[in-house]
Amino acid sequence: MATMNNTSILPSANDWRQSIDAMKDDRCDLDILLKGPWRHRIVVRDDGHDFGPAHDISAVVEGAAYAELTAFIARHSGVSLPAMALVCLHRALEAYGNGAQTVVGWVKGDGVSARLQPSIVDHRVQSTLSCLGGVRDVGRALAHDDAFIAASALLGQSLFDAVLIETTDERPPIGMPPLPLALLVRDDPVGQRLQCRLHYAPELFEAEVMKGVLDIVIEALWQIAARPDCTIADLELISDEQKRQLERWNATDGEFPEALRLDDLFEAAVHRSPDRCAVVCGDARLSYDTLNRRCNRLAHRLLQVGVQQGEIVGLYLDKSYRIVVSTIGLWKAGAAYVPFDPSYPADRIQFMMRDTGSHRIITHRHYADRLREMLADVCPDLQIVDIDEVLAEASGEAEDQQVDPDLGLGSHQIAYVTYTSGTTGVPKGVPKTHHSVVNSITDLSERYGMREAGTENVALFAALVFEPFMRQTLIALINSQTLVVVPDEVRLDPMRLPCFVAEHGISYLNGTLSVLQHFDLRECPLLK
Repeated sequence: MATMNNTSILPSANDWRQSIDAMKDDRCDLDILLKGPWRHRIVVRDDGHDFGPAHDISAVVEGAAYAELTAFIARHSGVSLPAMALVCLHRALEAYGNGAQTVVGWVKGDGVSARLQPSIVDHRVQSTLSCLGGVRDVGRALAHDDAFIAASALLGQSLFDAVLIETTDERPPIGMPPLPLALLVRDDPVGQRLQCRLHYAPELFEAEVMKGVLDIVIEALWQIAARPDCTIADLELISDEQKRQLERWNATDGEFPEALRLDDLFEAAVHRSPDRCAVVCGDARLSYDTLNRRCNRLAHRLLQVGVQQGEIVGLYLDKSYRIVVSTIGLWKAGAAYVPFDPSYPADRIQFMMRDTGSHRIITHRHYADRLREMLADVCPDLQIVDIDEVLAEASGEAEDQQVDPDLGLGSHQIAYVTYTSGTTGVPKGVPKTHHSVVNSITDLSERYGMREAGTENVALFAALVFEPFMRQTLIALINSQTLVVVPDEVRLDPMRLPCFVAEHGISYLNGTLSVLQHFDLRECPLLK
């Protein structure tokens, strides 16, 4: 396997396929590179699908810069431009990905004579190597001619995250299958220039994103030549100009309440507008005061059963106002949540419970037996918290069960953990702290003019398991607006959703273009 610390060679295409397939759980999830409509739908791989004419973005290293690069190569044995380019492309993919390993196919030759060698990098190993050591390791693998096999035997089979092609004329070799992402490298010693051309499918990728990938490749080339003894993990992947751009973008006067948590912002809205309608769900209308009391009731119950600060609790709930009560109630108790969709397969839920170390789930009583059976082996000490039972216990309840808990909680605690789709292997958990979410929701509130209390009806359109769910909930409830829960049976119905939006006077509807384009919302005049 051609990795950063292992240059053994596999003898056949079938051996390479088996080796690459075996590492699928550790592959980088490159979903973030895709345009929004394609995310979570496909995997960034060479699956042979033709997405139409390709576009190119190029960068040229020439003159004194080229001379410095070639001088560096001449000074160090075992170093070549192809090896440097491979290391840099792997590093760029890892920078955008969420995972531990990337797979790139290195191609040389043309037509039926095109040969390919898979290059597999484990970034857990790569990050510990020096730049020079990493390049030499790849160079040793590339020096084995017997490691190359016919390109047609492996390309187009969804094995490679990207392909690197050593070319003589700056174009993909003749006879190649469609490649969604390929880096073409042409070294021209006579002309004293190195041409790097990123060849990509514009149907899948934005030009600016692809420019960012190529910028990282070029910057990493310079970094390796300038700092050969530093570890690959320490490569700075942005140029001086990009640093200056970031400084310009960050030179704002925007402030946010850094010490406050999300539940603090909600409680502030409760104090400002206790009688205003907070949530509409079917026939139910909850004021801010009523919603807060129900959140407090759950928070105190969670504390009574032993929930600890920082604990992650599963949410396995149907879409209703009870989801809102559960999320805020957990925060008030110092805990965080991980969301499950009841339609998830058992193995995904088992993995997420094990990965987060969770042993409690807030759910409805009609799901309790299913969850106990599903999680019997993974979580034998599973504790079920019945949200319906907790919220039904209003009569004779002590007043102290309805007041805000005072636990002295901090803003850097985790608020929730969401998981990637797992299309490239094992789903990856992404934790969000109160501090970071307060920052983003404060910015969005200003940007969308949501600060004037009682002026907006916000649709809770997204499902619990997706990031927009929390954005939609919070942009309403921290600004004393009204959150309107959109039922699942209405959400994707092209006839019913526009009527629902108009009937409830919804003014804020957040969704992807690929979803919203299916609805005729012209008769919804309050939408911004």
